[in-house]
Amino acid sequence: MMIRESHRLFKTNFPIIGVVHLLPLPGSPGFKGSIKEIMGRALSDVEALLEGGVDGIIVENFGDAPFPKNHIPDESLSLFSIIAHEIRKILPEDFPLGINVLRNCTTQAVILAYNVNANFIRINIPVGAFLTPSGIIESQIREAALKRKELGAEKIYFFEDVMVKHAWPITDEKEIEGWVKETEERGLADVLIVSGRHTGEEVDVEHLKRVKTFSRKPVIIGSGLNEKNVEILIGYADGAIVGTFFEKDMIPGNPVEQWKVARLMEKVKTLRR
Repeated sequence: MMIRESHRLFKTNFPIIGVVHLLPLPGSPGFKGSIKEIMGRALSDVEALLEGGVDGIIVENFGDAPFPKNHIPDESLSLFSIIAHEIRKILPEDFPLGINVLRNCTTQAVILAYNVNANFIRINIPVGAFLTPSGIIESQIREAALKRKELGAEKIYFFEDVMVKHAWPITDEKEIEGWVKETEERGLADVLIVSGRHTGEEVDVEHLKRVKTFSRKPVIIGSGLNEKNVEILIGYADGAIVGTFFEKDMIPGNPVEQWKVARLMEKVKTLRR
């Protein structure tokens, strides 16, 4: 996958980015009081993803639902940073690491990524305004880009959703081509993400095809890739983020099962030949 046409972040075709869904952090409604358990689960999931052969890892505060819109509490951000730092320490050198601070806490994501030497952040709502379960969320891309510039962190790439899941645009604009154009040009996207409507849901192939055809940037699948539909990567996408399929009983937030990771990666390898 080529990023900005001058930097190769992933050294393979069809890279698969495994997800570490953090348990509820301090400051979130679901926090159970055990930081040791949160850290242990995160590192265990990383080990399973690495042993299974993924090409990159993204860490997100998935357990913190219901999510704040643009800024997580200090206690949440602090532990998130510590966990991401510990993850970076055990990853191979130059292994791609991403950060997603939910729901759309883009400036905090840039700061966190900078501090732990992560390579990219996922931005759920890069342009426009969307109605979400957390209320109306507006783009924070200007603030994120300014913070990236301030830190001299231009090597932190922006992976951006096109009409993200669990959200509905507050506009009459329904044509996906328009959203692609705005995300690339006004959203400063390096990579576009196309997902299903909900976590773990398979992507609409026609929707994906239209984004891939119109986009000038790499396009990756953001949800629903599994061993039965992995062939949609060919001709339709440049890679994928995989979370739910790797987790026990395909329930988001459950432990990652290494054997499922390995099984999917074996199928992906056949596509690279």
